[in-house]
Amino acid sequence: MILAMPRLLSTWSFSGAEHKSAFARLGPGADPLDAAMHVADAVEADPEVDSVGYGGLPDASGGVSLDALVMRSPAEHGSVIALAKVRQAAAAARLVMEKSPHRIIAGPGADAFAMQHGLPEEKLLAPVALERWEAWRDEPQQDPGQRPWDAGLGRLYRTEGGHDTVCVLAQNDQGLAGVCTTSGMPWKTPGRVGDAPIPGAGLYVHPRYGAATITGTGELVLGNCASFSVVESMRQGADPSRAIAHLLELVLAEQPVKSEDQLGVIAITPDGHWAAGSLRPGFKYVVTDEQGTRVESPELVIVDEPVPETAS
Repeated sequence: MILAMPRLLSTWSFSGAEHKSAFARLGPGADPLDAAMHVADAVEADPEVDSVGYGGLPDASGGVSLDALVMRSPAEHGSVIALAKVRQAAAAARLVMEKSPHRIIAGPGADAFAMQHGLPEEKLLAPVALERWEAWRDEPQQDPGQRPWDAGLGRLYRTEGGHDTVCVLAQNDQGLAGVCTTSGMPWKTPGRVGDAPIPGAGLYVHPRYGAATITGTGELVLGNCASFSVVESMRQGADPSRAIAHLLELVLAEQPVKSEDQLGVIAITPDGHWAAGSLRPGFKYVVTDEQGTRVESPELVIVDEPVPETAS
C-alpha cells in the first residue's frame, strides 16, 4: 500500500466551511470516507446552498429530489436517486453501500430504506428555494440559464441558477474515498437524473489507480463516463492534469456544448499527486493538506473567456 499524506479536496469554494474539522478525521488508521462525509453533511444541511440538500432548488413542478453517491472502490459504492423525504443524501448512499446487497436504490424505495436505517424524514424545500421557484414559475423567461461562476467568496455568481454538485475526495494512509451529493439541475424535468449518483460518471474511485470527480452539466458527463475516463487515463500512465485535459478535450469534440455549460474536475493518484481542471473559467475548489486550507483555481482551463462584471 502506498502511504500518502492526508489530503482533502472538494468542488466549489462554499464547500470549505468544514474542511479543517474534516481534515482532523484523516489521522493514521482513520476511514477517509468519514472525512469526506463530514464535508458533504455540512453542505447538505446549509439552506444557503441551493444545489445540495436542504435549500436545493426544486424541479419544474416545485418538488425537491436529492441524489448522492459514495465510493471506495469498484466493489464498494452506494447511490440513492430521487430522495424526496430524507435530507441526508450522502448518509443514505453510505447506508446503501454498507447495509444493502444493492448498489443503487431510487425513488420511494430509497426514502424508505434510509428511514428504516435511522435517517429522519424532513422537509426538503427551504423557504428561500420555494420563493425562487415561484419567481421562476411566474416568469420562466427571466432565467438566463447562466453557468455557475465561483469568485472564491463562498457562493457562486449565477443570476437564476445557483451552486452546483458538491464532490469530495479524501485520502490518508488507508487509501481513497469519495462523495457526490446534489439536488440536481434547477427547474429540471421531474424524474431527470444527472451524473452525480452514477458510478463512473460523477465520481469514480479505484484504490490502485486513483480517484476523480466532476461537477457541472451532468448530460455532458454521462455520455463520456467522465470520472471513469479520467481514472482510466491515470491507469494507463497519464498524470492527473493530462488525464483531465484528455477528458475535457473529448467532451468538446463529442458533445453539443452550450455557452452555459461548465465542467469542473478534480483528480488524485494513490501516491497523492492531484490536479484540477475546468471547461471554462469560474470553477474553484478547496484543498486541505499539511499546508492548511485554501481555495484554488484550476491550473487547466480549456476555453478561455473573460470574467463577467458581476463576478469580479
